Amino acid sequence: MNTATARQINKPGSIDKAVKPGAAGAGAKPKRAPMGKEQKHQLIVIGIAAAVVCSVGVAIYAYFNYSRTSHKPPRLDAAPVVMAKFIATNDFDHLPFDRQRLYMKELSGKKKELEEQYKAGNLSKNDLEDALSVVWLGKQFKHLDHYYSLGELDKKNYLDELIDDQLKDDPKGKDEPSKDKSKIKGVVERFPDRERRDYDAFRKSLKEREKERDKEAKAAAKAARSTSRPTTRPSERPATGANTAKPAAGK
Repeated sequence: MNTATARQINKPGSIDKAVKPGAAGAGAKPKRAPMGKEQKHQLIVIGIAAAVVCSVGVAIYAYFNYSRTSHKPPRLDAAPVVMAKFIATNDFDHLPFDRQRLYMKELSGKKKELEEQYKAGNLSKNDLEDALSVVWLGKQFKHLDHYYSLGELDKKNYLDELIDDQLKDDPKGKDEPSKDKSKIKGVVERFPDRERRDYDAFRKSLKEREKERDKEAKAAAKAARSTSRPTTRPSERPATGANTAKPAAGK
């Protein structure tokens, strides 16, 4: 060993530096440079984009899964029994008003068909009562559409026609299915403001006309009774018969 090498070995701290942990050498991993602001920003953007893509995927899956499992609205030309079963679901209640109104008007003339399906066992009593509620509402929409197209005098006559038609309907027995008033109320409460005002005004006019007709009928009956009473009392009537013969002359 030469003098220069010995000095290098015997130099204080030279050996420690050679074996110091983490010192750069063969096989040692280089230290990562600290992440800059731009890199952090890029990572945040990538994370947000990944979250958005994941959310969209979940939403698309949920949509198609719901479409497969939920009650799809039937076509307007579907069989009345199919439409009636759909109306009994919550999916009908959540339809937009315009769609609901189409079903109401379409079923408004299918009352007899629905009752026949019930008698055949194809509809439950609850389903039929829900359907009859929609049938009744559909008729009301047809009535009020025509009512508001008339003049004042014609409106009164039209209300009389509707009341006469109601009186012709045979009353149902207690056990017979009929429209569900709570179903009607729930559907009406979800009407848009304008439709609700028109509906309420029409129903009010119909009820007021019913009261007027009742008063007119009572007044006519009272007048008929007064004209049928005798003008004189029974004791004042001229006597007739054998007991009223004039006495013979000279008696």
